[in-house]
Amino acid sequence: MITDWKLLCAKVAMAIGFGGFAVCWMIVWNTEQRVFSDPAYAQKTDSRSVPITAEGNMYYLEPVYASHYNAVMSGIVPFMAIGGLGGAYFEFRRRNSK
Repeated sequence: MITDWKLLCAKVAMAIGFGGFAVCWMIVWNTEQRVFSDPAYAQKTDSRSVPITAEGNMYYLEPVYASHYNAVMSGIVPFMAIGGLGGAYFEFRRRNSK
């Protein structure tokens, strides 16, 4: 009974990890398409006042967008780790059940 609970937790961890990573990746991809391809974001303006460093260059974003970007960039690795741990336990159980 307990092992089924652990397997369910592993599957939930994989789903959370994959879902979180996918959302983070989409936000970063949107930023790359919107910001890094437009030279206007290289200059500071009144509305774009928060600097971020990406790909070795400095870009200026709106404060809310910059805080979302920074949160997403710091969330990619934890979501990958959660999904990886869940997947590792799932694979461990699959191999030991043979």
